[in-house]
Amino acid sequence: PANSSEFLECLFGSNASLTRGQIGNLLDLIPDDVAEAVNSLLRTSLVTREHEGTSESYALSSSVRDLLLRTPSPDNSRRVV
Repeated sequence: PANSSEFLECLFGSNASLTRGQIGNLLDLIPDDVAEAVNSLLRTSLVTREHEGTSESYALSSSVRDLLLRTPSPDNSRRVV
């Protein structure tokens, strides 16, 4: 999805895992767009899901964090976030 890149950059910019609501607020996305990006990225090894009680949060896998640190996104996603 179009928002996947921004989603990854949002997680990269955070030192903690984020909930769907937090990501939606930070990126100014509607819940359906956040859900689409989450569902798409969870099918890969780019994002991990963490369960805390009844809520879920998401974080970058450590290898992806290292990659994004060394190789900035080719589009404007990092500047947007």
